[in-house]
Amino acid sequence: MYTLYTAPECGSFVVQALLEEAGADYRLAEIDKSRGEHKTKAYLKIDPMGAIPALDLGRDGIMTESAAMVIYLVDRYPEARLGPPPTAPERPAFLRWLIFMSVNLYQSEDRVYYPERYTTEPKECDGLRAAATRQMNEQFAIIDKALAGRRYLAGERRSAVDLYLLMLAHWHPAPDRLFEACSNVARVCNKERAREISVRMNEYYKLW
Repeated sequence: MYTLYTAPECGSFVVQALLEEAGADYRLAEIDKSRGEHKTKAYLKIDPMGAIPALDLGRDGIMTESAAMVIYLVDRYPEARLGPPPTAPERPAFLRWLIFMSVNLYQSEDRVYYPERYTTEPKECDGLRAAATRQMNEQFAIIDKALAGRRYLAGERRSAVDLYLLMLAHWHPAPDRLFEACSNVARVCNKERAREISVRMNEYYKLW
């Protein structure tokens, strides 16, 4: 059985949704960030960065980093068709966009909401937030252009990377304006948002 360490407004949304899609046996361990539980000695033994999610695989150890968990679950449960297998022609696009979002969009959004983590000068926070918002919009525009003429990010078949896009799009400080500017991103997110598992997950994560 897996144990998913989770909290609202965290990347565990996509991991839990994939566990559900795969029919995997798992339990949730909720971490109360408002009480600083993610910074306790007990949790820092799980993830020294104090980040959420973390996924306890049992005897195979503990995983951190949501993008790594996505790849693991895609490959661990090929019958669930969560993404293209390693030899599929769609695999490079799947990996490209998953890493693009986890490295670029994830960090841009982090600077929007937590600019104080990136400076020792509080007066610089507003400028950091504005620059990160601009970068985020540029990054979503790149994804929107890539989606032109294709149904999903990895090609013609839906995959976990589209679910990842849904999560990050709703972390945008103004999702409605994002969807107006990026119609292809909106199209894919609308499909993902309507899925039964996404609806159920949103009852807890409240992305939209």
